[in-house]
Amino acid sequence: MARMIPPVVGEETSSPGEQDLFKKFRQEPGTEGWVILHSLDLPRHRRQIMGEIDFVIAVPGMGVLCLEVKAHRSVRRDPDGLWHLGQDQPTRVGPFRQASEGMHSLRDFVTSRSPDLAGTLFWSAVCFTHIPFTLSAPAEWHEWQVIDSGALSARPLAQLVTGVLERARQHTSASPTAAWFRAGDGTPTNAQVESLTRILRPSFEFFESAKSRRRQRDDELRRYTEEQYYALEAMEANERVVFEGAAGTGKTLLALEETRRATQRGERVLLCCFNNLLGNWLKREAEPFGGAATTSTFHGLLRKLTGLGVPSEAGHDFWDRDLPNAAIDRLLEGDLAPYDLLVIDEAQDLLRNNFLDVFELLLKCGLNDGRWRMFGDFEQQAIYGQSPLAVSEVIATRAPGTARFALKKNCRNTPRIASFVKLLAAYDRGYAEVLRPDNGVEPETVYWSSPQEQDAKLLELLNRLFAEGYSGREIVILSPRAHGCAAERVTDTAWRDRIREAQAGDQGGPRYCTVHSFKGLEAPVVIVTDVNSIGSEADASLFYTAVTRATDRLFVLVPSQLKPTVRDLLLRQLSSGGQQ
Repeated sequence: MARMIPPVVGEETSSPGEQDLFKKFRQEPGTEGWVILHSLDLPRHRRQIMGEIDFVIAVPGMGVLCLEVKAHRSVRRDPDGLWHLGQDQPTRVGPFRQASEGMHSLRDFVTSRSPDLAGTLFWSAVCFTHIPFTLSAPAEWHEWQVIDSGALSARPLAQLVTGVLERARQHTSASPTAAWFRAGDGTPTNAQVESLTRILRPSFEFFESAKSRRRQRDDELRRYTEEQYYALEAMEANERVVFEGAAGTGKTLLALEETRRATQRGERVLLCCFNNLLGNWLKREAEPFGGAATTSTFHGLLRKLTGLGVPSEAGHDFWDRDLPNAAIDRLLEGDLAPYDLLVIDEAQDLLRNNFLDVFELLLKCGLNDGRWRMFGDFEQQAIYGQSPLAVSEVIATRAPGTARFALKKNCRNTPRIASFVKLLAAYDRGYAEVLRPDNGVEPETVYWSSPQEQDAKLLELLNRLFAEGYSGREIVILSPRAHGCAAERVTDTAWRDRIREAQAGDQGGPRYCTVHSFKGLEAPVVIVTDVNSIGSEADASLFYTAVTRATDRLFVLVPSQLKPTVRDLLLRQLSSGGQQ
């Protein structure tokens, strides 16, 4: 049997095709002496900052095959040269080029460290595990570089691999530009296969930890959020729907998906929210939907409608009264085409009568008879102090009979973070289910006795996270304070130019902003600072919003004098059955 590295397929492997092939290789007879590395990282890729090869198969006496695996249910290439693989974004880099570039990058890396492997044949192939791929080969690849679903069902996998390598050896032997290759040399020898393994395995193991963590986390978030799409299907026949759910139940991505589906039906859609960071994120994510989707913050939309600038001393009256009223006057002129569908994310922040009057005029047939979707957490996350209307009141006065759908499954947080939310944020409703598996990492409460100690604790956390392989853009520092927060006070020369205030489109980091500004978004690592009080209803709502942003790691920096309060909260929740 082949030697598999790693010996088991990791949970982070999302591709069912890779999982199936891994199991086949592990049980395949006739592979004695083979070494097969799965999910090999390429830190020195020819074209990318970082690359990956699904399977590197070293066969003594034949060569090294780099196998790209595609488990998509459909594959096509359009006349413009764009590849469409299942539901993935179209790309100009097809699987054959992807496999070839990975192979050449690997060969360059290996031969630079072991020149005696320069005479070893390296080749690439693509395996389509779920579809037949019978296209006559164009100039870009050879027909024998394809292993499709039909071949997998007809012949043993070992024969398919050696068949590709045998044809590659014949082709290379006949090539006048491959004078380096000696078909009769029997390379790679068993010793060279071991040398190849020693060269590749340290790089594979060194990069696997951080990359596996990211890939597993991203895969879980995508997979479990997409499971929530059943809510859209269940309510598809309803013209007006309120989707209500706690933080982490997938509301924002459901709003995006509803927008995407509507634009595919040819509808004009307005996707709207309240705060700027979320609005800009939604706008970037909705760009592939085309001009049929208008994505904007509410006040950004009003400014565009009215053409009004922001007064130098603009206060609540401007944003809450003057600007909406000016927009209503503009819309009453009646020369603007209304939208077919209105989608509001974080809708709890926009339930004010004059705001709703604006939506009434923007939507074809208005709120009572038009088509709209509101997504919101109407109990826990109204943190802007606007005294919004209750959603039940909005339905009763604006659109009686509106359907409501409760989202109860947490698809963002790990079970331990979800439990922490329930314990310290006094979130009594809980989640019906936390979909993500336990990663074994507890949220951490870090106590400090002075602002200077809090600053030092923050730097210790940043150094620790970077040592664990987290990147700056994975870390967000949240504070209830708009000015004078711990992140602003950093003077350490190693960090002061790296920590930056979160801005629209800024993917650098670590980033910092207020809890209010980051509402509706998420980050792998969240550090909450400047927590000066815990226990009140307002504290609980703000704290709940902050800690539910974390998808992977959570740290809360709390002054030492609040330790008894934290302890009492934990004991109170535990005694009432609050632990999940």
